[in-house]
Amino acid sequence: AESLAQQSPCLVNVQTFDGEMLGVALYNRQGSIAARMLSASAFLRVDAAFFAERLRKCLAYREKFFMEPYYRLVHCEADGLPGLVIDRYGDHCVVQASTPGLDTLLWPIADALDEVVKPKVVIIRQDTPGRRYEKAPSKREVLKGQYQGPTEIRENGVTFAVDLLHGQKTGWYYDHRDHRALLSSMAAQTPRVLDLHSYVGSFGVMLAHYGADSVVCVDSSEPALELCRRAAAMNSLGGRVQPVRSDALEFLRSELEARNDASTANR
Repeated sequence: AESLAQQSPCLVNVQTFDGEMLGVALYNRQGSIAARMLSASAFLRVDAAFFAERLRKCLAYREKFFMEPYYRLVHCEADGLPGLVIDRYGDHCVVQASTPGLDTLLWPIADALDEVVKPKVVIIRQDTPGRRYEKAPSKREVLKGQYQGPTEIRENGVTFAVDLLHGQKTGWYYDHRDHRALLSSMAAQTPRVLDLHSYVGSFGVMLAHYGADSVVCVDSSEPALELCRRAAAMNSLGGRVQPVRSDALEFLRSELEARNDASTANR
């Protein structure tokens, strides 16, 4: 056990107390999850060919649902690759390794991406909060190509601009795609929208595009709000989207106080 701990994080074979082999896993003695299973086959070679096979399955599945290359290509355990997220932005890919066990496998992952997707730019994001708990270094870098952001993406017929290197998560929240589509279907019945913690305006701009008359997007980040303004301009929304730089709670407090003052003055 001590020798294994010295090599952590690393790949290991997992077996039961009675010697039954369960497969190959990513082991990290610092993690809240000691072993993350990669395969039910023991002594498996985990290399670029291994990842390419998984990526082909991921790509084939996504292409059944999405007409354009803007989607989450790999979603951790759901795709048999625990701790790994790969988001696709056209010919750019962002690889997010949330567990340090993947750090030594980033080149094989990048080689597999080259083989299956052939992106011009590959960005590595090793900056998820969970890495701190596993005592893993936090960094972000361009692994392939030259990144000149922001990057344009399209979702539900709307164009946005995102920063893949310095933005939140991988630059965009693909996991909220269905939520944005659902709210967009209600836009005509929701003329006024307040989008708190709006980031780049993913919800607010989309609702304005689909019929909301007035949208206020509130965020504390000026770079995010600049991308929100850009998205509003790219979708010809004119003055229907109003970005406001503020802490969300402070904004709500000031709006409530303003309404109370107006109410007092009218009595």
